[in-house]
Amino acid sequence: SAGGASNRLDEFCGYAVDGYGTGKGEEEYGEADGSEGQAPSLKGACPPRQSVGVEMKLEGNQNVNRDLVVFVGSLKTGGAERAILNMVKRFPHDLHVRCRILLLCKDCTHELQNQISIPVESLGASGSISAYFALRKWLKRNRITCMQAHLVQCIIIGGLAAWNHSIKFIPIIHSFGTWKQQPTLRGRLRILLEKLVCRKRADRIIYVSNRVRQMHEEHYGYPKQKGEVIANILDDSEVVLANPGAGKCLRLISVGRVEKVKGFDWVLKSKSIRSLLNQGLEWTIVGDGSHLAAIKGLAQGLSGVHFTGRRTDVHELLKSHDVFFMPSLSEGLSVALLEACRSGLPLLATRVGSNDEVVEDGRNGRLIEPMDETALVDILKELFDKALLQRYANASRELFLERYNPEQLMERMTSILRCHANKGCI
Repeated sequence: SAGGASNRLDEFCGYAVDGYGTGKGEEEYGEADGSEGQAPSLKGACPPRQSVGVEMKLEGNQNVNRDLVVFVGSLKTGGAERAILNMVKRFPHDLHVRCRILLLCKDCTHELQNQISIPVESLGASGSISAYFALRKWLKRNRITCMQAHLVQCIIIGGLAAWNHSIKFIPIIHSFGTWKQQPTLRGRLRILLEKLVCRKRADRIIYVSNRVRQMHEEHYGYPKQKGEVIANILDDSEVVLANPGAGKCLRLISVGRVEKVKGFDWVLKSKSIRSLLNQGLEWTIVGDGSHLAAIKGLAQGLSGVHFTGRRTDVHELLKSHDVFFMPSLSEGLSVALLEACRSGLPLLATRVGSNDEVVEDGRNGRLIEPMDETALVDILKELFDKALLQRYANASRELFLERYNPEQLMERMTSILRCHANKGCI
């Protein structure tokens, strides 16, 4: 029920979230005497890494309320969620101490402090309505000045809940949304509600790519004067540069969720490509997903196809391959593609979504149309040229630093958040 969700939302890892500490945080987490302690069994909330109250101290002993909210469905699934996690981890101190992560799910991630969850069972109509009332009630009890909302469900719920509050609202739109292109009745309703929130309630709209912005402004009529493009921000882990062309065979790598939309099956069904995969072409597929069993079935008998499952050492895997391959049928702005570009890998991708903003055909890799088997075979044969691979590799690193430098992107994002959180923007 809405009331039940609200009660859970009102608990913040052992603290009351209305600005007044309960006084039980230090003892329950064992921070007072330096012992590790155990988190209370509060389903849907996560213990912070250290005992942190809602009220924080900034320079000059000024009390600062946690008045900046980052609202997201989950931080555990795909590339968009990884980009959000990367952004929050990079927050400068003045934003970090003001920030709460509000999750529209039952579980938190242990990678971040200061998380609150709206524990909905599903994101259907009843779950969304319950979350809306819970968030609306919570906003009335807390001094929030700025909310940044990611992904369509959170944009709709957050925008409607904040409608009559003097809260600066910043939706971030990560993808084209395949459901927008062939919408069901429910999809049409989501389009209308997201457009309503963005047109009437948003103070700024951030898109992750130029193509995502273009589609929403020109096709769906989102307000142009509010829009700005800030690409997905990568983490600050040490970059391991690839050395393509070092081996005897051509080694492809693909990273991401193994779903039908990722296009692995059309590649593995091609007789010409299957022949190459038994004659000097190696393809490593990193990740898991609902389509993994089907893809493994198609790959039976192919000595050149390897599956690693989900891995945490992707940077190490990238450096031992020659080409990053993305055969997707649909994409937004792929974090995996950006990571490969940062590592200095030549890129081979389908011309969908925002891929052509990361891959300049003939500069740092090649673009093909989805399911164009003939073009793919011809390009794969070209890529056995080690000199060509090295040229593409150098260009990948250059392009990444030109367009997707995390420090520069973070400066722009920080400037917008400071401006709105401090009510300095009109």
